[in-house]
Amino acid sequence: MAHIELDIESLAQSKLGTITGIVYWRFDNEVFPDNCWSDLIVAVLAHWTDCALRIANGTSNKEGLRFMDGPYGIICTRQDIEAGLRCMKFTDIGAQVILEGTIPSREFTRQIRDSSQLVLRACEARGFASKDLEVLRSAVESLDQVIQ
Repeated sequence: MAHIELDIESLAQSKLGTITGIVYWRFDNEVFPDNCWSDLIVAVLAHWTDCALRIANGTSNKEGLRFMDGPYGIICTRQDIEAGLRCMKFTDIGAQVILEGTIPSREFTRQIRDSSQLVLRACEARGFASKDLEVLRSAVESLDQVIQ
């Protein structure tokens, strides 16, 4: 089953306030985009949380979960109780499917919420503050209202 991997120890905040960290998806023995993928983790999770909210509340059956750095993203398509995940590399000449998998829809939503909450707690413990953190916190609160 697919799940999100985080490296909380990799969290860092720049002088400009952006927060980076390692985040990627694991599909059994394969990872996407890479097991050392460092990105704007708070912005990525805020975006993914918004996508999960639209899928959970039924306003969308298909969402694109983008990584902020690089040409990578995941197309999530809700199919009844499962969500299909298609990992993509986007280029100027089109898109290439790198990896595909499925995850129960409720687990997809829970993975994103739990990962977001973990990052929020870790950032708070480190004394990080940013607008992106407030956006993520608000998105998680909205998602919690739908899935509880």
